[in-house]
Amino acid sequence: MLGPIAAIALAASLVLPASRHQWELSIFRQPARYTALSFKDASELPTTAISGSRIPVSFTIGNQEGRTLTYKYVVSESDPANFPQTMATAARTLGPGRTWTVSLDVKATCSLVPPCRIVVSVAGHPERIDLLVTLTPAVHKHHARKSSHRASRHHARRT
Repeated sequence: MLGPIAAIALAASLVLPASRHQWELSIFRQPARYTALSFKDASELPTTAISGSRIPVSFTIGNQEGRTLTYKYVVSESDPANFPQTMATAARTLGPGRTWTVSLDVKATCSLVPPCRIVVSVAGHPERIDLLVTLTPAVHKHHARKSSHRASRHHARRT
């Protein structure tokens, strides 16, 4: 008695579009849909820099979502003493399976309280990558020359 009822239920589920779709999801493997985000040359990223100097950053965004999407990246900096600040942003439309490599120089101006965190994120997606940089104060050539000049003049007076 259960056999004919089960056969009727199975036939009915194959006729209804929503049920057919559910059968497809259950039986056939579905491709993974995701956005890839990675540094291009992670081993080349600096760990230290002079405050305000240019830091080269290169990363790739890959569309594995199975449909055309517009990606907007945001590069920001933050440190333990301050709120995040946007350093760079841009957007581009990528077709399925396409990638976008971005190479840019950013100027880190975090406080000198380490570490300065430079974050690359993709708006509307959970993907984030970051790097930590310890900043050192900039030594101005003008001040260094004056100090050296004063010291040599002072030394000359003593002799």
